Amino acid sequence: MLEIQRLYGFDGWLINIEHELPEQLLPNLVEFLRLLKERSLVIWYDAVTSEGKLEWQDYLNDKNEIFFEYSDGLFTNYTWTEEKIKSGQEFCDRKSIPKEKIYHGVDVFGRNTYGGGEQNTHVSVAKATEHGFNSGKTFSCKIIFIS
Repeated sequence: MLEIQRLYGFDGWLINIEHELPEQLLPNLVEFLRLLKERSLVIWYDAVTSEGKLEWQDYLNDKNEIFFEYSDGLFTNYTWTEEKIKSGQEFCDRKSIPKEKIYHGVDVFGRNTYGGGEQNTHVSVAKATEHGFNSGKTFSCKIIFIS
């Protein structure tokens, strides 16, 4: 992965696993993130919980904190609500986590995203900024890992 990164000259990796994982594999995943973060920029996409369940949280909390701990940032799913963003803000404040490391997802096509997406993408970006967070926009792309 590092050779691919060097060859193509990009900064790091968005790790997006949208699949249930057996609990016994979770320590391996955490170790993989730790090793990759030592050598590269790593952003974790909020899809899998610390129990290995496919369960988007839409904000940083106890269920996804372990992956954030071994990443440089968290890219949340785009279906967050104002209630969830406030919960994430409280979590970050309580644990002294820099909120600028959290990128609240925005689906530019408007699929269940705060503010509706499309020409209203600025609405969700403004809401995330209001609470001290960054935003990240999703487009149709796939990252495939082959083992």
